[in-house]
Amino acid sequence: MQIGSTPGNWELLFKPAPYPLPQHCVRERLEFDGEYIQIEIGTQAMGAGGCCTNYAAYRSRDGENWEIRPATSIREWRALD
Repeated sequence: MQIGSTPGNWELLFKPAPYPLPQHCVRERLEFDGEYIQIEIGTQAMGAGGCCTNYAAYRSRDGENWEIRPATSIREWRALD
């Protein structure tokens, strides 16, 4: 982001998958490990217990080309379309 930028000219990179009930974020992480910037997002249906209704982890070396790991049980990363 550059100085003077406003939310009106930001680019949305990731959006949770559609879900029929209202949901809220229960897991979020932004981290740089020296090689990749990593983003983790998990949402849960409002009033529901248990695990996330939607989850995904993303990583990139350059902020342009992203990989996805769509579940915590999946260890392999694949290119994001």
